[in-house]
Amino acid sequence: ARAVAQANVTTSYPMVKTMKHMQAVIEPMVSLSVSPNVNSADPKIPNEDSRDVQIDPSNIFEPNRFPGYDRIEDKTHATYGVRTGLYGNKGSKGEIFIGQSYRFDSVDNPFPAGSGLSQQYSDIVGQITANYIGHYTLDYKFDLDSHDYSPRRHEVSAGANFGKLSLSSSYLFVKPIAGTTLTTNREQIQGSATYNFSKEWHLRSSVTKDLGEDSGLRNASLGIDYIGQCFNITSNLERNLTSDSSGISSTVLMFRIGLKNLGEFSTSGFNLDNQTNRTTTTTTATK
Repeated sequence: ARAVAQANVTTSYPMVKTMKHMQAVIEPMVSLSVSPNVNSADPKIPNEDSRDVQIDPSNIFEPNRFPGYDRIEDKTHATYGVRTGLYGNKGSKGEIFIGQSYRFDSVDNPFPAGSGLSQQYSDIVGQITANYIGHYTLDYKFDLDSHDYSPRRHEVSAGANFGKLSLSSSYLFVKPIAGTTLTTNREQIQGSATYNFSKEWHLRSSVTKDLGEDSGLRNASLGIDYIGQCFNITSNLERNLTSDSSGISSTVLMFRIGLKNLGEFSTSGFNLDNQTNRTTTTTTATK
Protein backbone atom coordinates (compact mmCIF):
# COMPACT_ATOMS: atom_id res chain seq x y z
CA ALA A 1 0.00 0.00 0.00
CA ARG A 2 1.09 3.57 -0.60
CA ALA A 3 -0.31 6.90 0.56
CA VAL A 4 0.66 10.27 -0.91
CA ALA A 5 -0.57 13.70 0.12
CA GLN A 6 -1.28 16.13 -2.71
CA ALA A 7 -2.68 19.67 -2.79
CA ASN A 8 -4.10 21.26 -5.92
CA VAL A 9 -5.76 24.58 -6.64
CA THR A 10 -7.17 25.64 -10.01
CA THR A 11 -8.68 29.00 -10.82
CA SER A 12 -9.96 30.76 -13.92
CA TYR A 13 -11.35 34.16 -14.80
CA PRO A 14 -13.89 33.96 -17.66
CA MET A 15 -14.68 37.24 -19.38
CA VAL A 16 -17.94 37.18 -21.32
CA LYS A 17 -19.37 39.55 -23.90
CA THR A 18 -23.00 38.95 -24.85
CA MET A 19 -24.08 39.72 -28.40
CA LYS A 20 -27.37 39.36 -30.23
CA HIS A 21 -26.99 35.76 -31.40
CA MET A 22 -23.96 34.52 -29.43
CA GLN A 23 -21.58 34.98 -26.54
CA ALA A 24 -17.83 35.59 -26.78
CA VAL A 25 -15.72 34.17 -23.93
CA ILE A 26 -12.04 34.53 -23.00
CA GLU A 27 -11.01 32.43 -19.99
CA PRO A 28 -7.42 32.45 -18.63
CA MET A 29 -6.72 29.47 -16.33
CA VAL A 30 -3.92 28.57 -13.92
CA SER A 31 -3.30 25.60 -11.63
CA LEU A 32 -0.74 24.70 -8.94
CA SER A 33 -0.14 21.17 -7.61
CA VAL A 34 2.12 20.31 -4.67
CA SER A 35 3.13 16.89 -3.30
CA PRO A 36 6.19 15.37 -1.58
CA ASN A 37 9.06 13.59 -3.31
CA VAL A 38 8.05 10.03 -4.27
CA ASN A 39 10.23 7.16 -5.46
CA SER A 40 8.28 6.51 -8.66
CA ALA A 41 10.64 3.70 -9.68
CA ASP A 42 9.97 1.60 -6.55
CA PRO A 43 10.50 -2.03 -7.68
CA LYS A 44 7.83 -3.19 -5.23
CA ILE A 45 5.22 -1.45 -7.39
CA PRO A 46 5.52 -2.64 -11.03
CA ASN A 47 4.19 -0.27 -13.65
CA GLU A 48 1.22 -2.00 -15.26
CA ASP A 49 -1.40 0.72 -15.67
CA SER A 50 0.65 3.90 -16.27
CA ARG A 51 2.81 3.01 -19.26
CA ASP A 52 0.86 4.92 -21.89
CA VAL A 53 1.24 8.56 -20.83
CA GLN A 54 0.34 11.33 -23.28
CA ILE A 55 -0.36 14.95 -22.40
CA ASP A 56 -3.36 16.50 -24.17
CA PRO A 57 -5.96 19.23 -23.52
CA SER A 58 -8.15 16.83 -21.52
CA ASN A 59 -5.58 16.02 -18.82
CA ILE A 60 -3.08 18.90 -18.74
CA PHE A 61 -4.81 20.51 -15.72
CA GLU A 62 -5.01 17.25 -13.75
CA PRO A 63 -2.86 17.19 -10.57
CA ASN A 64 -1.55 13.75 -11.58
CA ARG A 65 -1.16 13.17 -15.34
CA PHE A 66 -0.44 9.43 -15.00
CA PRO A 67 -3.52 7.46 -16.11
CA GLY A 68 -3.27 4.76 -13.39
CA TYR A 69 -2.15 4.14 -9.81
CA ASP A 70 1.27 2.54 -10.38
CA ARG A 71 3.02 5.85 -11.00
CA ILE A 72 2.50 9.19 -9.20
CA GLU A 73 3.43 12.69 -10.31
CA ASP A 74 5.30 14.15 -7.36
CA LYS A 75 6.79 17.52 -6.28
CA THR A 76 5.42 20.83 -7.61
CA HIS A 77 4.16 21.85 -11.02
CA ALA A 78 2.12 24.72 -12.40
CA THR A 79 -0.19 24.67 -15.42
CA TYR A 80 -1.43 27.67 -17.34
CA GLY A 81 -3.58 28.17 -20.40
CA VAL A 82 -6.39 30.09 -22.02
CA ARG A 83 -9.70 29.09 -23.57
CA THR A 84 -11.65 31.35 -25.92
CA GLY A 85 -14.65 30.83 -28.09
CA LEU A 86 -17.92 31.93 -29.65
CA TYR A 87 -21.09 30.19 -28.45
CA GLY A 88 -24.29 30.56 -30.45
CA ASN A 89 -27.74 30.71 -28.88
CA LYS A 90 -28.89 27.73 -30.99
CA GLY A 91 -26.06 25.39 -29.98
CA SER A 92 -23.35 26.20 -32.50
CA LYS A 93 -19.89 26.97 -31.15
CA GLY A 94 -16.26 27.57 -32.06
CA GLU A 95 -13.62 27.13 -29.37
CA ILE A 96 -9.82 27.38 -29.04
CA PHE A 97 -7.69 26.15 -26.13
CA ILE A 98 -3.91 26.29 -25.61
CA GLY A 99 -1.94 25.34 -22.50
CA GLN A 100 1.42 24.31 -21.04
CA SER A 101 2.79 22.91 -17.79
CA TYR A 102 5.98 23.78 -15.85
CA ARG A 103 7.73 21.49 -13.38
CA PHE A 104 9.66 23.44 -10.72
CA ASP A 105 12.26 20.69 -10.19
CA SER A 106 14.38 19.96 -13.27
CA VAL A 107 15.68 16.55 -12.03
CA ASP A 108 14.04 13.20 -11.24
CA ASN A 109 11.29 13.66 -13.80
CA PRO A 110 9.04 10.56 -13.59
CA PHE A 111 7.57 10.87 -17.10
CA PRO A 112 8.92 8.86 -20.06
CA ALA A 113 10.16 10.29 -23.35
CA GLY A 114 7.32 10.93 -25.78
CA SER A 115 4.79 11.79 -23.08
CA GLY A 116 5.15 15.54 -23.64
CA LEU A 117 6.02 15.93 -19.92
CA SER A 118 9.59 14.61 -19.78
CA GLN A 119 11.13 18.12 -19.86
CA GLN A 120 10.85 20.91 -17.28
CA TYR A 121 8.60 22.82 -19.68
CA SER A 122 5.98 20.51 -21.10
CA ASP A 123 4.94 20.42 -24.72
CA ILE A 124 2.41 23.04 -25.76
CA VAL A 125 -0.94 21.40 -26.35
CA GLY A 126 -4.03 22.88 -27.93
CA GLN A 127 -7.42 22.11 -29.35
CA ILE A 128 -9.72 23.75 -31.89
CA THR A 129 -13.34 22.62 -31.98
CA ALA A 130 -16.33 23.71 -34.02
CA ASN A 131 -19.93 22.56 -34.07
CA TYR A 132 -22.67 23.88 -36.33
CA ILE A 133 -26.08 23.08 -34.74
CA GLY A 134 -25.09 19.41 -34.42
CA HIS A 135 -24.86 18.78 -38.18
CA TYR A 136 -21.17 19.52 -38.81
CA THR A 137 -18.35 18.97 -36.31
CA LEU A 138 -14.60 19.56 -36.35
CA ASP A 139 -12.02 18.69 -33.70
CA TYR A 140 -8.28 19.39 -34.06
CA LYS A 141 -5.72 18.59 -31.34
CA PHE A 142 -2.04 19.43 -31.60
CA ASP A 143 1.15 18.94 -29.61
CA LEU A 144 4.10 21.31 -30.18
CA ASP A 145 7.68 21.08 -28.92
CA SER A 146 8.30 23.71 -26.24
CA HIS A 147 11.77 24.61 -27.62
CA ASP A 148 11.28 25.15 -31.34
CA TYR A 149 7.45 24.78 -31.62
CA SER A 150 7.83 21.96 -34.14
CA PRO A 151 4.80 19.65 -34.36
CA ARG A 152 4.99 16.37 -32.46
CA ARG A 153 1.41 15.19 -32.90
CA HIS A 154 -1.67 16.14 -34.92
CA GLU A 155 -5.16 14.66 -34.57
CA VAL A 156 -8.02 15.87 -36.76
CA SER A 157 -11.56 14.50 -36.84
CA ALA A 158 -14.60 15.79 -38.72
CA GLY A 159 -18.17 14.69 -39.10
CA ALA A 160 -21.30 15.57 -41.05
CA ASN A 161 -24.92 14.53 -40.53
CA PHE A 162 -27.24 14.65 -43.55
CA GLY A 163 -30.27 13.06 -41.95
CA LYS A 164 -30.17 9.36 -42.79
CA LEU A 165 -26.52 9.53 -43.88
CA SER A 166 -23.68 10.30 -41.45
CA LEU A 167 -20.04 10.69 -42.50
CA SER A 168 -16.91 10.97 -40.35
CA SER A 169 -13.18 11.04 -40.94
CA SER A 170 -10.03 11.30 -38.82
CA TYR A 171 -6.32 11.89 -39.44
CA LEU A 172 -3.39 11.10 -37.12
CA PHE A 173 0.27 12.16 -37.34
CA VAL A 174 2.92 11.33 -34.71
CA LYS A 175 6.55 12.38 -35.05
CA PRO A 176 9.40 9.94 -34.18
CA ILE A 177 10.47 10.10 -30.52
CA ALA A 178 14.14 9.84 -29.59
CA GLY A 179 14.94 7.10 -27.08
CA THR A 180 11.87 5.03 -27.89
CA THR A 181 10.91 2.31 -30.36
CA LEU A 182 9.00 4.89 -32.42
CA THR A 183 11.70 5.69 -35.02
CA THR A 184 9.51 6.64 -38.00
CA ASN A 185 6.52 8.89 -38.56
CA ARG A 186 3.13 7.37 -37.82
CA GLU A 187 0.46 8.70 -40.15
CA GLN A 188 -2.95 7.29 -40.93
CA ILE A 189 -6.39 8.34 -42.12
CA GLN A 190 -9.73 6.76 -41.34
CA GLY A 191 -13.18 7.25 -42.83
CA SER A 192 -16.58 5.85 -41.93
CA ALA A 193 -20.18 6.14 -43.07
CA THR A 194 -23.53 5.15 -41.58
CA TYR A 195 -26.85 4.98 -43.41
CA ASN A 196 -30.10 4.62 -41.48
CA PHE A 197 -32.70 2.82 -43.57
CA SER A 198 -35.19 3.28 -40.71
CA LYS A 199 -35.17 3.70 -36.94
CA GLU A 200 -34.31 0.00 -36.58
CA TRP A 201 -31.97 -0.82 -39.50
CA HIS A 202 -28.51 0.73 -39.94
CA LEU A 203 -25.76 0.05 -42.47
CA ARG A 204 -22.20 1.09 -41.58
CA SER A 205 -18.75 0.87 -43.13
CA SER A 206 -15.24 2.09 -42.36
CA VAL A 207 -11.79 2.17 -43.97
CA THR A 208 -8.38 2.80 -42.39
CA LYS A 209 -5.29 3.55 -44.49
CA ASP A 210 -1.66 3.85 -43.38
CA LEU A 211 0.12 6.86 -44.90
CA GLY A 212 3.53 6.22 -43.32
CA GLU A 213 6.59 4.55 -44.80
CA ASP A 214 4.84 1.17 -45.05
CA SER A 215 1.71 2.71 -46.56
CA GLY A 216 -1.39 0.86 -47.63
CA LEU A 217 -4.90 -0.17 -46.66
CA ARG A 218 -4.96 -1.57 -43.12
CA ASN A 219 -8.59 -2.22 -42.28
CA ALA A 220 -12.00 -2.27 -43.97
CA SER A 221 -15.31 -3.27 -42.43
CA LEU A 222 -18.97 -3.51 -43.35
CA GLY A 223 -21.79 -4.13 -40.91
CA ILE A 224 -25.55 -4.04 -40.55
CA ASP A 225 -27.47 -3.56 -37.30
CA TYR A 226 -31.04 -4.04 -36.17
CA ILE A 227 -32.03 -2.18 -33.00
CA GLY A 228 -35.52 -3.12 -31.87
CA GLN A 229 -37.57 -2.59 -28.75
CA CYS A 230 -36.94 -6.11 -27.42
CA PHE A 231 -33.71 -7.31 -29.04
CA ASN A 232 -30.74 -6.15 -31.12
CA ILE A 233 -28.84 -7.91 -33.91
CA THR A 234 -25.37 -6.86 -35.03
CA SER A 235 -23.29 -8.38 -37.83
CA ASN A 236 -19.85 -7.25 -38.96
CA LEU A 237 -17.50 -8.33 -41.75
CA GLU A 238 -13.96 -7.03 -41.22
CA ARG A 239 -10.83 -7.32 -43.36
CA ASN A 240 -7.47 -6.68 -41.64
CA LEU A 241 -4.44 -6.16 -43.87
CA THR A 242 -1.12 -6.32 -42.00
CA SER A 243 2.53 -6.51 -42.94
CA ASP A 244 4.54 -9.69 -42.41
CA SER A 245 6.26 -8.18 -39.38
CA SER A 246 3.07 -7.15 -37.59
CA GLY A 247 0.91 -10.22 -38.14
CA ILE A 248 -1.21 -12.22 -40.56
CA SER A 249 -4.00 -10.66 -42.60
CA SER A 250 -7.48 -11.95 -41.83
CA THR A 251 -11.14 -11.66 -42.77
CA VAL A 252 -13.46 -12.04 -39.78
CA LEU A 253 -17.24 -12.39 -39.64
CA MET A 254 -18.98 -11.68 -36.32
CA PHE A 255 -22.59 -11.85 -35.08
CA ARG A 256 -24.17 -10.59 -31.86
CA ILE A 257 -27.73 -10.93 -30.58
CA GLY A 258 -28.82 -8.91 -27.53
CA LEU A 259 -32.02 -9.48 -25.55
CA LYS A 260 -32.93 -6.42 -23.52
CA ASN A 261 -32.79 -6.97 -19.75
CA LEU A 262 -31.70 -10.59 -20.31
CA GLY A 263 -28.24 -10.63 -21.90
CA GLU A 264 -26.51 -11.15 -25.22
CA PHE A 265 -25.15 -13.99 -27.35
CA SER A 266 -22.18 -13.40 -29.64
CA THR A 267 -19.57 -15.23 -31.69
CA SER A 268 -15.93 -14.44 -31.04
CA GLY A 269 -15.45 -14.23 -34.81
CA PHE A 270 -15.09 -16.65 -37.71
CA ASN A 271 -11.90 -16.28 -39.73
CA LEU A 272 -12.91 -16.77 -43.36
CA ASP A 273 -9.24 -17.12 -44.37
CA ASN A 274 -8.81 -20.15 -42.08
CA GLN A 275 -11.21 -22.95 -42.90
CA THR A 276 -10.26 -24.93 -39.76
CA ASN A 277 -11.28 -22.10 -37.48
CA ARG A 278 -14.50 -22.64 -35.51
CA THR A 279 -16.92 -20.10 -34.15
CA THR A 280 -17.39 -19.89 -30.41
CA THR A 281 -20.42 -18.46 -28.68
CA THR A 282 -20.26 -16.21 -25.65
CA THR A 283 -23.31 -15.66 -23.44
CA THR A 284 -23.59 -12.67 -21.11
CA ALA A 285 -26.56 -12.50 -18.77
CA THR A 286 -27.75 -9.30 -17.08
CA LYS A 287 -30.54 -8.46 -14.71
